[in-house]
Amino acid sequence: MRRLLLPVACLVVGYCSAWVLPAGSLEAQSSSLSNENLDRLRKAQVLLSTVQSALVSEGAYVPAIRGLNTYATLSGGTDAISGLESGRGVDPVTFAGLHAGLANDEVAPRLGEDAEGRLTYNGRVVRMHSIRTLEEAFSTREELVGGDLR
Repeated sequence: MRRLLLPVACLVVGYCSAWVLPAGSLEAQSSSLSNENLDRLRKAQVLLSTVQSALVSEGAYVPAIRGLNTYATLSGGTDAISGLESGRGVDPVTFAGLHAGLANDEVAPRLGEDAEGRLTYNGRVVRMHSIRTLEEAFSTREELVGGDLR
């Protein structure tokens, strides 16, 4: 697993960059990646997608968005639907994915906006996990894949 840490880290950084960088910056950055790094990213995508599918099969990950959720996958899964329905919040990748229009077919019809323009699910504002929950997820990730994030 430790040999995969660098490609996974690259994938996470690239995935997160999509939320922070303007589209033109991201295109320029991705085109400057070496073929070797592009190949590593593609291999990491395939591997993490396989793990995510297994987590879904085991019931450890209940997604609210389409596509790969590296945060949930590396943390051993999360129940994003339950987080939406209870109002407890969702992980950062789900939060960003919902705002980016990536809601899955189960969630999309229940999304809307409140009077202030905030994203809602069944009329309730969509929130991100609490700081405590985020810290617990990172701790779990450290236990599962190794490495010291502190």
